[in-house]
Amino acid sequence: MYPYKNPSGSVLAFIISIFVIINLANSQPLYPPFCSDPINKTSDPGFSSNLTILLDTLSSKAVVNSFYNESSDGLHGLFLCRGDVSINVCQNCVINATRELKSHCLTNKTAIVWFEHCMVRYSSTNFFGKEQILPNLRLCNTKGHTSQTDVDAFSLMYPIITEASNSDTMFKANNFAPNNNESEKRYGLVQCTRDIDAAQCSHCLGQLMEKIRNSSCLGKNGWRILAPSCKLRYELYPFYELPPQAPPSAPEPKPGDKDTGKGGNGTTNKIIISVSSIAAFAAVLVSGLQTSDQASTSVSCKV
Repeated sequence: MYPYKNPSGSVLAFIISIFVIINLANSQPLYPPFCSDPINKTSDPGFSSNLTILLDTLSSKAVVNSFYNESSDGLHGLFLCRGDVSINVCQNCVINATRELKSHCLTNKTAIVWFEHCMVRYSSTNFFGKEQILPNLRLCNTKGHTSQTDVDAFSLMYPIITEASNSDTMFKANNFAPNNNESEKRYGLVQCTRDIDAAQCSHCLGQLMEKIRNSSCLGKNGWRILAPSCKLRYELYPFYELPPQAPPSAPEPKPGDKDTGKGGNGTTNKIIISVSSIAAFAAVLVSGLQTSDQASTSVSCKV
């Protein structure tokens, strides 16, 4: 006899390894923090401790907020989580981001860091309510395409900029299928910090689109640009969290159908369906990881 092997166990192990890889990737910044304006330790000996208190406060507020700004002891800070992620993902991201700032910028009066799911910044100058696009981080896919894809990208991005600017969350993610061809869908996401108003949000995102138009990112399969007050991203694959879909309703039983009970083929079918669903989900995750890596190969930073 051959030993029995449980296929669901190996698939689950594979899924766990994928999630470990994703968590490791998401716990790292997209680029090292921008730290500027170093302090004079002699004239301001309490700066680092005051900054630590501010960053700890921001981390604690991420338990229930996706955006928060705070002023304390002459320092001003905020965090913004991507509008599609859960509060748990948001909190973990802010914790990692504030830890990164503590490690690299504890003696700087101004700093900002971007992670996949959040951004954290602080300054000794009050920046709340002020639109800022510097410094910014630009990432481009290394693969190119035809000029028609740029037209499709702009057809997607400009409408969602308008929608995001006029929404309470200042966030919008959507997709666009050229000529209703589902196999050629494009995906876009835009977001602004909620301390600026609608006009500033629209202007900020418009400025970033102009930077894309005038950069080496034009003609690439995907790109993103992140600034202190806003950010945008465009890809040929789904990279944001899709809203959960309602499960299909069970069909009405037909006359004469027999109840299979708690055992038999009914239980076996459920196991097979579950394992198949997990395997399909794993395939999507692996594909997303590979494409995301390609989209982050070329980096350009402007201060």
